[in-house]
Amino acid sequence: MNKPIRKKGSSARKDALLEIKKETELMKFLIEALPHKSRQNIKTLLSKKQIEVNGSITSQFNFLLHPGDELKIKGERAAEVVNLSGFSIIFEDEYLIVIDKHAGILSMGNESEKKHTAYNFLSQHVKRSDPSNKIFIVHRLDRETSGLMVFAKSAEV
Repeated sequence: MNKPIRKKGSSARKDALLEIKKETELMKFLIEALPHKSRQNIKTLLSKKQIEVNGSITSQFNFLLHPGDELKIKGERAAEVVNLSGFSIIFEDEYLIVIDKHAGILSMGNESEKKHTAYNFLSQHVKRSDPSNKIFIVHRLDRETSGLMVFAKSAEV
């Protein structure tokens, strides 16, 4: 039987890494590999996007596994997908976020609108990984102007 290989993680709960030895369906494999978990617990792992096969998250219970596939059971739930109304993130790294702002959305708040702004949405986005994170506007675009905007993740940048 496949045994988990524990890897160091940044979270309190560690990820378990399993190598697939024979062709089987994901749910059947997880039930056999995790005898201490109930079927409902395993369904929760799938629905919370905590199962990765070869680096891709899957929640499909009948996903076909092949010998040599690498299955990771993540100790933490997958990050929530952010619905960014009015813009999309084009690039993000540890220093910058570049967005494509659509016409009609404010770059930053004013007296009449403080919530539906690029700044507010991105501020919430970076705080999901760490509540102390901040963003800094490098430049602004008028409400009716669309285009690329750059935000820094630190005052130094």
